[in-house]
Amino acid sequence: MIRFFTLFAAALLCVSALNGAPLKKKVLIVMLDGLRADAIDSFQPPTLLKLMKGEWQPGYKGAWTKCARTILDAPSHSAPNHAAIATGVTAAKHKVTRNGTTVQGNWKEWPSWLHRLKKAQPDKKVLFIHAWSESGAIDPTPLVPRVNKSDWGNTTVYPKLITEKDCPDAIMYYINAPDGGGHSSGFYPYGNYYGPTVFLGDKYLKKMLDLISKRPSFAKEDWLILITADHGGYGLGHGQPGGQSDTVPLIMAGRNIVNGKLSDTPSVTDLPVTALEFFGVDTSKMKLDGKVIGNKLSTEKAAQNLFDGLSTYLIFSRRNVPFNRARLSMKCTPVGKGVTSSSRRNMLFNTVLNCADLKGADGKFAPQGLVLNGMEKLPAVKNQQFTMTFWLRLPARQPGDSVIIGNKLQSEENKTGFFISAARKTFDRAKGPGVVLNFKDSKGKKSFNMGTYDIEPDRWTFYAVTVTADNAIYFFQGRNDGFLYWFVEKCTGSLNNGSPWYISQPAKGANKANLVAEMDDLAVWNRGLTTDEVRKIYEAGRLGRSIDDLR
Repeated sequence: MIRFFTLFAAALLCVSALNGAPLKKKVLIVMLDGLRADAIDSFQPPTLLKLMKGEWQPGYKGAWTKCARTILDAPSHSAPNHAAIATGVTAAKHKVTRNGTTVQGNWKEWPSWLHRLKKAQPDKKVLFIHAWSESGAIDPTPLVPRVNKSDWGNTTVYPKLITEKDCPDAIMYYINAPDGGGHSSGFYPYGNYYGPTVFLGDKYLKKMLDLISKRPSFAKEDWLILITADHGGYGLGHGQPGGQSDTVPLIMAGRNIVNGKLSDTPSVTDLPVTALEFFGVDTSKMKLDGKVIGNKLSTEKAAQNLFDGLSTYLIFSRRNVPFNRARLSMKCTPVGKGVTSSSRRNMLFNTVLNCADLKGADGKFAPQGLVLNGMEKLPAVKNQQFTMTFWLRLPARQPGDSVIIGNKLQSEENKTGFFISAARKTFDRAKGPGVVLNFKDSKGKKSFNMGTYDIEPDRWTFYAVTVTADNAIYFFQGRNDGFLYWFVEKCTGSLNNGSPWYISQPAKGANKANLVAEMDDLAVWNRGLTTDEVRKIYEAGRLGRSIDDLR
């Protein structure tokens, strides 16, 4: 790996201040407590967007990702991730395993990055600003001065420190606002207070950045801004598995970083490592879990045409769609009495796929479904990168734990492949019923349950799955509140297992329950769609338009 410091040092040969002196390096790490990654697109916080677009200050670029991850060896609570953002290691090392355990942290062996910087370069001035009192127990060394009041109280204290001549060279700033809104009214679905507190956190960040940019010596300084969150949330809480809490944003601004979407799925542990290397502190022998980021762009790109790579499209309509049957290189085979395409009034797209819980002549359970023979042979499925989108209308209750669509049985969770199911609860606090994606890629050692997304009974809801060039699998839900939600897991191999895809039941009808739902506008691409492309399909559907209508 090319060390970040080497890249910055090379760049600084060309960027110098007055009298030929090199610019003075400064770092600001910001943690916005409780900020879900999808909240940035939904609420459009202006300061964060400005940083992402590389528009903070002249000469500064913006790098970002909406698929960064919290640490995975502890619940997505604040304390373990506050510690990870401070130290660059996971809970296995820093020993903060849940809220209330920060005081037990292994700070002697794993000090904060501010502490390490001060040890390596004693002339550096550092500062830790936080609102949550437990963060005060992170690496309690006298080498690191602290400001600890409420979010608002902190903004009344630190301005003098930032504007004075000997402004800290390294600042770690934890803002609590979004977390308060999530706990008050909900992270997902977004409550009445979550959006306003996201904007409030953004406003506190702006105050800090304005103070920095207005410093008389700012033109002689080289600031690296690093921003992330400690967790997202579900309902009124966080810490549960499944993606709602552990998918967070990561945003950078700097003179000598890449400009655009960052590659891969960075971790919150990457921030302190990147900061130390920026200052020229060699981290190679520190055994930190993070890595240097900011030097590599994602290869993910939107196609010139949304329909590029579209290999299968089913609108379950009898009307003649030029690219409907022509692009469907398969034969649909009913299981049992099958599922039907039937015209109904007041449907989203008028003609839909209808799945019902029919019984056999003896009144007992009779498997019914639709097998999409040949799907497993299409380029879209054989490739690692693919996207699937569809609309679904579910009742409040299912007859059992029902598969919506997949290529493996529910009893085969640890087999390569996937299924999306309804009426599942993956953790005790899930409201349920919900919609869950289970997958295991060809290189993975275990399967993952991504979910849950709460069902909106008897209302059309949008779902999408996309596997991108960054080895990330996104699971989307577009609800009637107008918000497009998503979360992310790592996916490094193909989801193809050689079996046909099916709706409700596979050929042998081995699932224990049939799906009761209506489906429409099922499409599969042989590429990963960007979040903007997925949003375009969702917004069209909200207006009653199918993918066909976007041509």
